[in-house]
Amino acid sequence: MLRLTISIICICLAPILCNSQENNKFIRPVPQHEIEVIAIDPGFGGNESGPVGCDASAIAKNINLQIAKRVADRIRKEFGHKVILTREIDASLTPEERTTIANTNNADLYISIHVNASENFSASGIETFCLNLTPDKDAIKIAAQENATSTKNIADLQSILTDLMHNAELHESKLLAKTIQENIYRQAKLVYPSLKNRGVKQAPLYVLLASQMPAVVIYTGFITNENECKLLVSQKYQELISIGIVEGIRTFINERRTQP
Repeated sequence: MLRLTISIICICLAPILCNSQENNKFIRPVPQHEIEVIAIDPGFGGNESGPVGCDASAIAKNINLQIAKRVADRIRKEFGHKVILTREIDASLTPEERTTIANTNNADLYISIHVNASENFSASGIETFCLNLTPDKDAIKIAAQENATSTKNIADLQSILTDLMHNAELHESKLLAKTIQENIYRQAKLVYPSLKNRGVKQAPLYVLLASQMPAVVIYTGFITNENECKLLVSQKYQELISIGIVEGIRTFINERRTQP
């Protein structure tokens, strides 16, 4: 029921917000302040293993945590910023708990790291999501799957979706998604030129709706694709992804400083 209702909400309201010049009038200016705290959220954990790939070592929750720790270490080393990991061990967290950790720690950015999965085993590539409604069926399916683990009821989600039209972080989230996606792909394709760039997508994922700061969800590859599954478990690929994410954050910080 939750998945069906989310899909209906997305389809009905998407024309109001997506691909419309009218969107800009709902976006309030975002206060420019220095980025000091970054929340990194490794998807799944504990009882929520996520999709399993090509062999026993290819488990989504473990890959997400491995990449997240690499990103956190690199941020601390290169920026000196405070990093909040929503989980540092194999622990279960609800979407509400994840965003509460980021919000209560006054994080300036929220970055959630996931692997992708598809019934189509040939599906491949990297993509990054930011917040918005969408008519795209694949994005709606991802939102339904992710939001199904939330304990929020339908009325709460509808209220949040209504508030979306006035979300002051929309513009910066789109910029963050763009800079991270571009830099991840730039880094990875140097070594893996056949890797597919799926671009920036938009969807009403709960963790994006509830975050009180610019927020993105990164899908680092398809664990259900045999070739990408092998990449996802390799330290070399994980390191390239972490470099790309951190360079994306660096580009975001530099670009937002130059914007009026």
